[in-house]
Amino acid sequence: MTSSNTPLITTASQTITPKFKTTLGCNGAIKTPYTSIDSDLEINAIRLIQDKTDIFIITVDTLFVTNDMIDEVITTLSPNYHLKKENFMMIASHTHYAPCLDKTKPNLGTVDPEYYIVFIKKLVSIVQTLLDQIPQPVDIYYSDIETKDIMISRRKKTWILRKKIIFQKIMTNYPNNLNTIDSKLRLIKYCDPESKKPLAIAWNIACHPVMYPSPNHLTGHFPADIRTYLRKKVTAIPILFLQGFAGDIKPKNHPKAITLKNKIKTIINKQAPFQDFTKRSYSNWLQSITNTLDKLLLPKSKKINNPSLKIKTYQCPLKEIWETPSTNQTLTVLAIYLNKNTIILGVSAEIVSAYSLTLQSLFPNMTLIPVGYMGSVFGYWPTHSMLKEGGYEANGFLTGFSITGSFKNSLETCFKTMIKQAIP
Repeated sequence: MTSSNTPLITTASQTITPKFKTTLGCNGAIKTPYTSIDSDLEINAIRLIQDKTDIFIITVDTLFVTNDMIDEVITTLSPNYHLKKENFMMIASHTHYAPCLDKTKPNLGTVDPEYYIVFIKKLVSIVQTLLDQIPQPVDIYYSDIETKDIMISRRKKTWILRKKIIFQKIMTNYPNNLNTIDSKLRLIKYCDPESKKPLAIAWNIACHPVMYPSPNHLTGHFPADIRTYLRKKVTAIPILFLQGFAGDIKPKNHPKAITLKNKIKTIINKQAPFQDFTKRSYSNWLQSITNTLDKLLLPKSKKINNPSLKIKTYQCPLKEIWETPSTNQTLTVLAIYLNKNTIILGVSAEIVSAYSLTLQSLFPNMTLIPVGYMGSVFGYWPTHSMLKEGGYEANGFLTGFSITGSFKNSLETCFKTMIKQAIP
């Protein structure tokens, strides 16, 4: 039997793989039309309803999404549906091997107008499907586990050669086993109360989808490959990937150096550098994720008791952390409460892993699922210590993200203030 106050759910998924050749985004290689399709790109979405609370969670296989996308959905559907923008959480998987959809970041990839129109039509379609379906009762289960050897910090001070004869030690993109990161894998199952069968699954880990073995192939990378695995394991249901605070996290793939150049780097930096996956090493790496997921798919997940859905949003101007911003962009923290102690927490930034650890220290008795790449992302959100160290996450990203200026020292204080407003 289900309670009259049991949450309700509708679900939907939609393929958005382009039917014509268009360029890939920031794929670590030249921005060229893709030469092959290794996995479909998708939108996956759920709608959660309880009393007067109505929540839409949407995940997209792309580098970045924007708030304008939801505006277009609401405008298109407004004659027949009453929708509120604050009820939407839309997240990018951050795959570097898909066409770009964010027009504000042309240096990371040009948006194909034809593909963008197709994408918006499919986004509208998937939201309409969520609205038109008859909602059904849902039980929500949560579980998490610490992973090992799946991801690693990509920030390390290393020796590099300047002007052929001068060595300099600077912060670079290099494996660093000594940096503590958020290494948890988190799983949310939305299940039929009677049959216990999953109606949708959401999972969360913090890791850049990069270093793919075929850089000019179109792919959703590991979020898409894990989605395929989960559907074979359970059934063909929507699988939502909630990308974590992955700003400074990459896959742990730094095998023993083979080339002379990498051997030298290994010797002077006491660590082999990152390398792109081979097809075999990528397959083995995926298996390490699926082996971990299998432990959570066992019927040991904890049912979320006394579900009480609500959504809280807190916004502040970008100028709170940025010197003289050239836009009126805002920072957003969005908290989706599954019950009073279990919260999906979205941040509109490419935020670094240290803030996940901050959340754990601020709320030790709560279960928080940290999600980055939500809505319109202005750029990276580093820590104060990173500003002193320099590196890509501190200031090297500016050109790629088409912004100018610099961070204020208040960026950590601002984060804590926003979080405490969303989770009072």
